[in-house]
Order: sequence, then structure tokens, then C-alpha cells
Amino acid sequence: TKESAMIKSAIATASLFFFSGCSNDDVSDTTTKLSIAESSIHSRAKVTIADSKGNEFSLNEARVALRHIQFDEIGDNSYEISGPFVVDLLTGISTPEIISTDIPAGEYSRIDVRIDDTDEDFIKINSDDPLFEYSLYAKGTFGDSESFELKLKFNEDARFDFETPYSITAETDNQFNLSLNISEWFSEIDLSDCLSEHEDGKTLLISDEDGTCPDVEGDLKTAIKTMYDFDK
Repeated sequence: TKESAMIKSAIATASLFFFSGCSNDDVSDTTTKLSIAESSIHSRAKVTIADSKGNEFSLNEARVALRHIQFDEIGDNSYEISGPFVVDLLTGISTPEIISTDIPAGEYSRIDVRIDDTDEDFIKINSDDPLFEYSLYAKGTFGDSESFELKLKFNEDARFDFETPYSITAETDNQFNLSLNISEWFSEIDLSDCLSEHEDGKTLLISDEDGTCPDVEGDLKTAIKTMYDFDK
């Protein structure tokens, strides 16, 4: 099955839906099948997000690069869904598809989604792709059709910590999802000063390199690491 997403109202959210179920005959009774569910969604060509001051931006492209998804069991063991993947935050489609895998039953304390820079070996990302050598790329408009771009290098984990250990068993069907929500990330930053100094006709650039919004990228990266949804 395929990694997919929900888009609620005008919120851009890519959700990773995981199902763990009883093991089959060729799998140990201490192992459960973990898969990514496919849901029916209507992707949008454009969604609206806002910063902490209510300044609105319309997104028509937003992609994030993932190196792997790691499940950390209580103790020293961890189990990984190896990438790399590029996830479209507007449609929820993963390239390539995230394939189902087997994961040992146990008590898990967190899930780490590793966000990483792309390169030429990263699922055939071409050097002319705007995501090339970056981890997160988005573009869209604001105000009176002014353009903006977001280009971040981000080699860290979005860490989903569980308040109580999450139990995965081979005897019981389990379901949960993790949401990567660019709307919540933007809601943590203030672009008012940046917008007031913006020159009409020029692209507003939020980036680690030569950005036109200095210091904003640090707050945005903090939000990426800490702002997430986990639903059982």
C-alpha cells in the first residue's frame, strides 16, 4: 500500500498512516506486519497557510526529503524503514512508495522521521530540481501575487515521542498515523518584518543561503522538529 495524506480545509498535512497486524505463516510470532495505508484524498493545486501574525501564503508546491523512518523500542533496539523518499506535502504522495515491512512486536518509545538533504543519489533527484541539495522546498504567493520560495537544509529528526510506550503486538491489529504539517510549522514563525521590507517584484526567499528573511529559518527548523501530530 501507499503512503498518503489528508488535507483538511486549507491545511497542508502529509500523514503517514501505519497499520500493524497479525503475522502471517512465514513470519515469526514475535513479528508484526507494518504497512502504510492508502486513503482516498483530493489533492489541491494550492493551499493557504499563515504565519504567527496571520500573514497568509498560498502554496502550490511543497516537498520534503526523508532519509528513513525509525522505530525506537524501549531499550537499545531500533527498526528502520529505509529510504530515501520525497514526500509531497500537498498530495501526500511518496516517491518512491513507502513499502510495508515487518517490525518486531514490542514497546516503542518514539518514532524518528529523518529529514535530510538530497543529492544525485537521492531517488534520482536531478541537479536542476529546486529540491536538489536541500531538505525542504516550497513555493507560492502572498499579498498581491508576490512570489516566495522556501529552501532549507535540514539534517535532523522530526521526533515523535510517545507520552506512554506504544505497544505493537503480533496478535492485535494496531493503527496510528504521523502528520508532517507545514501549516503548523509556519504558524510558529513571524514574517511581519520580512514582509514589510520586501521589495515588490522580487521573490521572498526563506533559506539557509542568501535568504531575504534572516533568522527565520532557525525558528522554522525548530518548529519542524517539535510540531507534529500523533494519533492512535
